[in-house]
Amino acid sequence: KQSGEGSRGRRIIAVMAVLVGLLLCAVLAVVASWLTWQAAARLYSIQLRTAKARWDATAALKSSESVCESFTTGWFNVLLWHLWPAFLEKEVSGLFARRVAVLLRRVLSQHAGQRGPMRLVDSIQLEEFTLGSVAPRFSTCKARYTAEKNYLQLELGMDFTTSGMQAVLTPRLKETGLKTRVKF
Repeated sequence: KQSGEGSRGRRIIAVMAVLVGLLLCAVLAVVASWLTWQAAARLYSIQLRTAKARWDATAALKSSESVCESFTTGWFNVLLWHLWPAFLEKEVSGLFARRVAVLLRRVLSQHAGQRGPMRLVDSIQLEEFTLGSVAPRFSTCKARYTAEKNYLQLELGMDFTTSGMQAVLTPRLKETGLKTRVKF
């Protein structure tokens, strides 16, 4: 009878230890969430104060001068994140590929009559070009409006870290007239 009560007491202690452990984990999760919330609120209030200071500075300008406003582009980044792998990566990679092909032709024409290894290259084909699966991120956007010229100018700050950028180049060599012997 005494050994049955001892094992029952140990089970109760084990259950209590598990419950205390779970309670401790829940308290730690709440504290971590609260600290994260406080840090985000502090950062947001700093950003809000700086934006208000910028707005006050632009409001002090005369109406004939340009008005400038900065804002974040979080909504645009979410849109890019969803559209990049399905559609935009292929289109933007195609634009870059065409531009790189023009630059390669220009470099080859500049080095056409010179000495060095580039004189042996007849052409360089860009077979494949991809920017990767990660979309670029736009950090800030400034909108500047000038009333007297009646135009709006947008300036975007962009961060682009690629994962899987790939370019396949195929050089075509000129015939040099050199003869080589290959023995098997």
